[in-house]
Amino acid sequence: RDQHAPSCNVNVQVLTKSWLEIDGQFALGPHGFELLRAIGQHRSLAAAARAVGWSYRHAWDYIRQAEAVFGSRLVTPRAGKGRARGMMLSPFGRDVLASANAYAGERGLSGWRHRASYLWMRI
Repeated sequence: RDQHAPSCNVNVQVLTKSWLEIDGQFALGPHGFELLRAIGQHRSLAAAARAVGWSYRHAWDYIRQAEAVFGSRLVTPRAGKGRARGMMLSPFGRDVLASANAYAGERGLSGWRHRASYLWMRI
């Protein structure tokens, strides 16, 4: 009589997620970095929020919370009328994003999104 369970192949995902904390307080996560990148690209919080799939309100609250934790502004308003108005990254916001991108690049990561490695295991 065979006492062994039959073997089967399963698809296993190893997921990781990176975020920044300041003195134990959450500052920015993967989607926050995507939001900063989108603000830099679109020069508008509304357009950036749409690009990452967030509401304007959620994006604005997220930025304000992150700024409170950092103790510095990540974004600054862009003066003007109509399409000339908007938002851009502050010098500090650009530095935060550049540092995060450098960190990811040094580790061979494609970005701050959830990354998955697929493994086949025989169990």
